[in-house]
Amino acid sequence: MINFFASWCDSCRDEMPLLNELARRADERGYRLLGVAVEDTRAAVVQFAPAAKIAFPVALDTNSGPSHAMISIRGASRPPLKP
Repeated sequence: MINFFASWCDSCRDEMPLLNELARRADERGYRLLGVAVEDTRAAVVQFAPAAKIAFPVALDTNSGPSHAMISIRGASRPPLKP
């Protein structure tokens, strides 16, 4: 499972306890959880992760290209990326 989030996003912060619980159950249920921080800075994510007690690996999408492409594939309202 992939979760896109940002440290400054209130709804993202609200869902972290649920995501942490899902991550703790991942091995026994046969999946993995990966967080992808978008539209964020490395410093903000490094500060946010321990405060939110993030229990899963987090990647930092520094240019938001891969994240926007994935979101567009899933049908969100973002415009497609230009080559």
